[in-house]
Parts: sequence; C-alpha cells; structure tokens
Amino acid sequence: MNPEIKDRIEKIRNGIVPEDYKKTKIGIIPEEWAIKKLGQFVIIQSGESPSKFKFVKNGVPYYKVDSLNNSSKYQCYSDYYISKSEKYLVKKGSLIFPKRGAAIFLNKVRILSKDSFMDTNLMTLTTKLSLDNEFLYYYIIKEKLYKITDTSTIPQLNNKHINPHKIVLPTLPEQSRIATILSTWDKTIELKEKLIEQKKLQKKGLMQLLLTGKKRVINPETGKPFEGEWEEVKLGEICEINKGIQLNKSIMIVNGKYLVINGGIEPSGFTNEWNTKGKTITISEGGNSCGFVNFIEHKFWSGGHCYTLLNLQVNKNYLFQILKFKEKTIMRLRVGSGLPNIQKKDIEKHKIILPKKEEQNLITFTLSTADKEIELLKKELAQLKEQKRGLMQLLLTGIVRVTEGEYDV
Repeated sequence: MNPEIKDRIEKIRNGIVPEDYKKTKIGIIPEEWAIKKLGQFVIIQSGESPSKFKFVKNGVPYYKVDSLNNSSKYQCYSDYYISKSEKYLVKKGSLIFPKRGAAIFLNKVRILSKDSFMDTNLMTLTTKLSLDNEFLYYYIIKEKLYKITDTSTIPQLNNKHINPHKIVLPTLPEQSRIATILSTWDKTIELKEKLIEQKKLQKKGLMQLLLTGKKRVINPETGKPFEGEWEEVKLGEICEINKGIQLNKSIMIVNGKYLVINGGIEPSGFTNEWNTKGKTITISEGGNSCGFVNFIEHKFWSGGHCYTLLNLQVNKNYLFQILKFKEKTIMRLRVGSGLPNIQKKDIEKHKIILPKKEEQNLITFTLSTADKEIELLKKELAQLKEQKRGLMQLLLTGIVRVTEGEYDV
C-alpha cells in the first residue's frame, strides 16, 4: 500500500484531519465531498399487487423477492397493457431490493437491467442526475440496508427511513470512477464463481464415469484400463456405523475448540470436548438435511443426529466420494413426516459397488485432485471478496482517492 495512504489511514484513525480533508459529524471526509440526505437524490417507488397485472410468457419483467436470487427468472407482464400500468413501471438502472421481512438482512440489492414492474414486498431507488446509480449500489451494500429499518417486529424499510438517511457524496465524476473500479472487481469475482461452477460440473461428470465403472482408470502395471467386475456390497459389511451422543446446548461454547456435528449441513456449534477422531465420514441422521454426507478433518463431537463410519475395510476417501456421489439416493431413505430421519438399519443395507483396492486408490487420487483444484479456486474467490470489501471501505470513505484512469491502493 502507498505510504501516503498508510499515513492518511493512521491520521484518520487517531482523529487527525489530513490535508485536503475535513471533519464532519459522521467522520473525516475529503474537502470537496458533501454529506447529503439520500431523499434529495432518488425517486422512491414501491411495488404493486400481482392482481393488477396480466402475465404472459414474454414481456416486461415483474419481480418478486425470490426473483432477486436469479434475475433471469421472473414473471412477465404483457407489453400490450403497459400504457394502462405505466405509472408502476420502474426504469432500467434503478436499484431494487426487499423492503420488509428477513430478506432485508440478506442485502439483496440489484440494479435493474430492463424497465420492470415489482410486487409490494420490493422497493426501488431511481437516481437523479447528480448521483451515479452504480455508486449508490456499492454505497448501500457497504452501509447495509437493515441498519436503517424498523426492527421492533418485522423489519420494514419505508420512505421515512430513506429520505433523511445521510450519505457521503463525492463529486459525480469521482462517483463514476469509484463505481467503475468496484464493478471491475465484481466482474472478476463473477468470472471466478463461474469457473468454480464449471469445475464442479466437470468433477460431477468425472464421478459419473469413474464411480460407475463406465470409464476405467489406467492400471500403471499394464498401461491399460483396469478390467474385471466390481463387487456389490452393503455399507454395513465394510464399516461400523455409529450414532453419536446428544450434547446439551448449554455445554456448547462459542469459542470452543471442537465442532459439534449434529445432523445439519452446517455444524451445530462448538465445544471443548470431542468424542470422534478427525478424518471421519459422517452422514446426517435427522432433520431436513438427513442423508447429507460429510468428511470431518479434525476431532469433533458427534451428536445424536449424526452417524459416523468407523473401522473401514475400504479406501476412506473412495468411500466418501462414492457416498457423496449417491447422496440423493441416501436422502431418499428418510422416513417420518415431522422430523424426518434415516434409520441405522437402512443405512447399513445401502448398497455400493467396489473395484479392487488398487483401482479404488487411483480413482480417489483423480477425484481428490479435482477437489483440491476446486478448493484452491474457492480460496482465491474468498480472497477476492475480502480484498473488494477492503477496497470498498477505502474508496467509499475517501481514504483512497481516484483520478481518471488510475487508483492507488
């Protein structure tokens, strides 16, 4: 980082106003930046009920909260009726986001790529000439919408929150340059995410070939693919399946040393005790995700809704790969309507096919190599996102200034 910027950061942290900066009620900002009320620079619109619209296969997008997860999936409103509903039309480039409920906390802010309509749970901000819409998009993400809502019962965002909300505004040219820099980072992040998805699909295809025997790996002794039939076995014949011990929530510790694995996809919490060694395959026993297959690297506590696979008679990594491959089939073993669960006897009877040990080892090596590549890409993605967060903090507070065509961090 540029020494001048380091010095500026240190001064601002200590409450010292650097040259060409000024002290305001909400912090130290560049001299030519201003603090304004957001309502002065945006047109606020709320959505309308679907009952006012006639939907067709192709036409003008009509968004609901769920549509924000995938902006290409939305209902369409007939072009023919636009003249009757034009007052509800939101212009391309407007910011759209949830205005009530838990969805506000997920920071689902999007920029509309087309003129659109929306339902009553959504709101849009259309920027006026003195405010860059992409700059506002990044500013809102940094500030987090839920911080200005009423959260006494159901979170709610209204004009009364947006109009008086203070926003730090650079000059319009600097707004545009900041937005351009951050959007470049977003494009890089998006490309990395797409690459990860491609690698996952490639690995899925590889599993389909290798774990079913449709494609045989090369035997290093002969230089030709392995031959011979694979053996079908029951899971209970090649390992011991144990159910964990329920751990009282009061024993869990926020900063505990060991994970508590107890049924869900994510750990239930932490504790300072463990009952299972690391590098163990687990299968969720109960709950909506029962049948989920996981591999726990380090010592952990196996809870009452967790099966652990011990004393394996096969390559551990091979068994994990084939169980992960058949995860959907395992999930279909669930019984019960209230709290679904998978019974131990059904897991023990679950059948898999096994090649000879040498072929297991080579299949595992091939798939593990693909896994490592995906994990490396995920780490790179996490670093990019963290770097972007840091860059947003520097740019949107004016600690780092941008000049046309360049910036220095």
